[in-house]
Amino acid sequence: MLSAILGVIVLHKQIAPIQWCGGALILTSGYLWIRLSNHTPSRKAEPRLEALASTDALLDYYQFWHPPFHVSPDPDAACLSPSHEQALATIRYVIEARLGLVAILGETGVGKTMLIRTCMARMTYPQVKMIYFPHAQISFADILTQACHALDVEPRQTTIAALIRDLQGALIDAYRKERLVALIIDDVHHMPLETMQSLRLLLNLETPKAKLLQLVLCGHPAVEKIWNLADLEPLKQCLMMRVAIEPLTPAESRAYIQQRLSHVTRRLTPVFTDRALKRIVRHTAGIPRTINTVCNNALIEGFAYQHNPVSDAIVKRAMAHLAGLAPSPWLTHSLIFVLGFLAGIGLLAGLMFTPAVQGVALSLLQTLVR
Repeated sequence: MLSAILGVIVLHKQIAPIQWCGGALILTSGYLWIRLSNHTPSRKAEPRLEALASTDALLDYYQFWHPPFHVSPDPDAACLSPSHEQALATIRYVIEARLGLVAILGETGVGKTMLIRTCMARMTYPQVKMIYFPHAQISFADILTQACHALDVEPRQTTIAALIRDLQGALIDAYRKERLVALIIDDVHHMPLETMQSLRLLLNLETPKAKLLQLVLCGHPAVEKIWNLADLEPLKQCLMMRVAIEPLTPAESRAYIQQRLSHVTRRLTPVFTDRALKRIVRHTAGIPRTINTVCNNALIEGFAYQHNPVSDAIVKRAMAHLAGLAPSPWLTHSLIFVLGFLAGIGLLAGLMFTPAVQGVALSLLQTLVR
């Protein structure tokens, strides 16, 4: 603060270029000192190594029952945005109305797998059978075989035609019992082209009134470029509904963080400062998986440096570590020292060229000469 005041005085009183440089250096060093002091933990603050070794100690420190920001898709901790709720309602409608094929599209980390898990957790009534494939890098024969096993049918042969007949028989039996069967495939953008071309055969399994098997395909929006290929036009024509999951808005991101925290604690004081929340929301761009990762690392850093609530400086440090860009304390303090040294030179140079200081210096020189 003192360097900033001196810099303003020099800039206000002097007009020589070297004096301007001195004042500018003082202002710059003062500003950077404040910024670096705010965003760098004190040298006295040594990180607690048990932050990485003891989960219980961290939970006790923040008064949590469970870790609030697990990246695994836990339906019990689901925090669905309006976009997620719309996609969930669409999946349920397509399955219950026996419409056939629905696509749920979204970028990495927006919560597609969480949506699927939540849908499966909510549609647990006996007349619904969901067959879930967590990855799509499988052959069409594997899909048929696993679907038959899920419906308690042992395939008699391994050819595609025989597997389809066995599956169709099981689906007809389920239809007569008024049971719904849905096949859900995640990461469909990784599906081999040959497998994707064969999916239309499953949609041909139908009665005059309804589809026997409902397909829910989840993947990146880039999968639509694959569907635009000529060989996949028949599959695209069978697509009854398409829903895009959008990233969270800033308000939804804040609500997401608060809701995740409310599931694991009843503490009345905030876990993150307001500035810390603003930084998290701005940096994560509404991607729930990224929010979980940043918040989880910030909690660990906050415990290590005993910051409760977690400050903006701690969040910035956690993000730097995640990006592999964490500043070295030695480098930071060396930069402050160099800037302070330059500021001192600038101040001295600025003062030496003022008329008052020049007069005093000349008087001292004349006295010494005498």
